[in-house]
Amino acid sequence: MNEITNTYKKEGKIHHFHILLGDQVIISDKIKKICFENLNILKENFHEYFYEKLLIDDTKSIISKSALKAKKNQKKVFCIYFKNITPEAQNVFLKTVEEPTKNTFFFFVTPSAKIFLPTILSRAILIQDEILNLSPQDKNLILDFFKKNIAEKIKFVDQIASEISEGKKPKSFAKEFFQKIILFLSEDVSNNKNNVKIIKKLQKNQRYFDDSGASTKILLEKLVIDLE
Repeated sequence: MNEITNTYKKEGKIHHFHILLGDQVIISDKIKKICFENLNILKENFHEYFYEKLLIDDTKSIISKSALKAKKNQKKVFCIYFKNITPEAQNVFLKTVEEPTKNTFFFFVTPSAKIFLPTILSRAILIQDEILNLSPQDKNLILDFFKKNIAEKIKFVDQIASEISEGKKPKSFAKEFFQKIILFLSEDVSNNKNNVKIIKKLQKNQRYFDDSGASTKILLEKLVIDLE
């Protein structure tokens, strides 16, 4: 989703309506980082809504709230997460994106673009989130990892850190291991709400891999603690 940040840096503004395709838990973390760190959105002007299916009454409620004046006259953002949306809800939303309120930005987050009417798609910037895909081998590796007790998990991640330190594995291996566990947990979010809390902890620590002084060993051991 670097397209959003790059557009803002280049033009000083972004489009008022984006459709982001991917996993809602992962995208939520990314869009918050973009809004708070790059677009300078105030937290009180950042709104999130989660639905299994977005209905016409839900859409009307969001539109009504979007018409309210933003706090401190700043930009306001509405992130709406759903797996499906009715044609009626899309038609109600259409007028809002055709005549957008100044400094109001909408992000639809959903797994697939197939659910949208052509009229909605034609008015949005469509972005496919780039994430890792879990192979059967990845899933087996993670399942085996989860079966270990905490001491065995620590030993396993310490071995990864040691191999990275010795140059046998790239440092990116540890970050990708984090990402694969996040993806694995996100697949069962609807059945296990505790996964959302765990994922948010992992995502927060995953960012530190980009710091030059970050300890891979400590970050991997923190992963084990967060999973317990």
